Amino acid sequence: IFVQMALIYFWTAVAKTEPVWLSGETLDGIIRNPEVRATVLSWGSWAGLSAPETMKALSWGVMIGEYLAPIAYLIKPLRPFGFLMIPWFHISVEWVGFDIELFSYYMIALNLCLLSPAALWRPFEALRRGGERLLSLSSLTRLGLGHTSPSVVAGALWVGAIYLCAVSVARLPVEGAFEASLLGAGLMLPLTLWHVRACHIATRPASWMTPFIFALSVILSIAALRSSELGFDYYRMWGGDLKRRGELSEAAERYQKANELKRSGVARHAALGAVLLKLGRAQEASQAYEESAARWSALALEEQAQGRLSSRAERGLKRAYQGWARALMSVGEREAARAVLEQLNLTLTQLKAPSP
Repeated sequence: IFVQMALIYFWTAVAKTEPVWLSGETLDGIIRNPEVRATVLSWGSWAGLSAPETMKALSWGVMIGEYLAPIAYLIKPLRPFGFLMIPWFHISVEWVGFDIELFSYYMIALNLCLLSPAALWRPFEALRRGGERLLSLSSLTRLGLGHTSPSVVAGALWVGAIYLCAVSVARLPVEGAFEASLLGAGLMLPLTLWHVRACHIATRPASWMTPFIFALSVILSIAALRSSELGFDYYRMWGGDLKRRGELSEAAERYQKANELKRSGVARHAALGAVLLKLGRAQEASQAYEESAARWSALALEEQAQGRLSSRAERGLKRAYQGWARALMSVGEREAARAVLEQLNLTLTQLKAPSP
């Protein structure tokens, strides 16, 4: 799990090692809350930096920190440093108001559990010993199971744990979830057999807690994924990959599924419109672009109410309206296309106008 966490942060850092992120433009679009933005810019002002320079410095700092995180995970003496540093990435995400559901809380909990010094867990030693007594042979005797083989008990616990985990995985909102649940259950069988044999040989009551811990961790992880935008991210990224490979019909299907899962906020309607237009389905493309324009307009109005229009929202508006106009032009509706572009100019003028 330490290697897995290291890989998560490493690839996150790699994704940020590109000009747009390092310019500070992405972070400038993310930090929309006026109070948070004022605080961040005041830090830069204290250091003698302008607003763009502040965003650029923070962007570089985030990238460097995410490259340091995997080092802290893989080198044990550096884990206390990681314990003090890494959770702040996720705390900051919540502070700026970036909506990624429960992911930040999930990662904070994982970091604190995995990187915390052993001394912090000593108060929970009594709880562990209580769990061992709960699953001891004497407890089983009181339940009328005193003559039951430890390996049978361990096997029954593992079967129940694997069943609960498989059901949880199968309910994920992505294609192949059922197959993944069967594959996961199959891969767990060797561990189950090994653990049952260990219980039979050692008769260690503490080891019977393993299936409980395994099932609880998997179910909590799945619950966190289900409350996030997992399905939307899964289909939008799949659609993007198919589009890059020229498989446009399949890409359109994946983008449609992503948009169905994202019922509010900006989604991938503009990307769907671009694919549909290439496929010659101009009417459907026009509808997709129109929906994209409506969603970006709603986001831009929210930002205007907060006193600013981000470059991200402006780009989104232009892409949606201009794509909508192209779709209309492709079917000969020139006047409608001209009206759409005029609406774009009017919308941008209104959004950029100073507040009274």
